[in-house]
Amino acid sequence: MGTGRDQSDSLSMRLARRSARAMHRLGGGIGTAVPVSVGDLVAGDLLALAETSADGIEWLVLETTDGPATSRDSAVRTVRVVAADSAPFVGVDDLDLDEVLDGALGALVVRCGVTLSLDAAIFDAAVRSARLDADTLQRVVTRVHAVAAAPTHAAERDEAELEHLEAVVAARDRLDHSARAAVGA
Repeated sequence: MGTGRDQSDSLSMRLARRSARAMHRLGGGIGTAVPVSVGDLVAGDLLALAETSADGIEWLVLETTDGPATSRDSAVRTVRVVAADSAPFVGVDDLDLDEVLDGALGALVVRCGVTLSLDAAIFDAAVRSARLDADTLQRVVTRVHAVAAAPTHAAERDEAELEHLEAVVAARDRLDHSARAAVGA
């Protein structure tokens, strides 16, 4: 089961604090937030997008791949990301980077079961709030692969984790829908 940092909080209070911490990080309070161009994206970038930043959810780049050329003679670049946020709750599939990074980025939890592959063009409006080092990124990638290989069943999660996971998945789905609409899929 997950472990709540403060399980007496209501979900709305936790979400409000999470959003405030993410906005603090993006506003320059922790790390340095900079606009990013698609060509500059690399694995380990922690990105904020307008579609999900109000929820306090950022996206950690796991990998970028160049696909085949399209009819416009340009390769389609795909970016695989995983959700990350500052929620005061760590679920069974999650990786708490606050402990790994000794608080260097403030509270940051990677939701290793919530991944998405998108056309890189969606990240033209992104802001990079941090870049993880190679060792930390490898820990995340290893955990993402482990979660994908052995999915956790709902019965193994407590109610608070299920509520939070539902909010993160909803944000992922909004981003996916927005990205598909942008490329006309």
